[in-house]
Amino acid sequence: MRILGPVDVTVNGIPRPVRGLRRKAVLAVLALRAGEIVSADRLTDVVWDEEAPRTAANTLQSHVSYLRGVLGAG
Repeated sequence: MRILGPVDVTVNGIPRPVRGLRRKAVLAVLALRAGEIVSADRLTDVVWDEEAPRTAANTLQSHVSYLRGVLGAG
């Protein structure tokens, strides 16, 4: 995983780009806290700062689902 410069992941030697600034922010937080539980509130604070939309929880679920697909995790 590279988070300095272009944000992407490599799975089985194949680079896979991560599209979207908010998805990249979620990935970066999770990468920096690898092996730890990261709360939805923490992710919301990082991704939207003080102006999270009412749909933030659903959008975070969508971003995590997307990242699982990129990483090849079911």
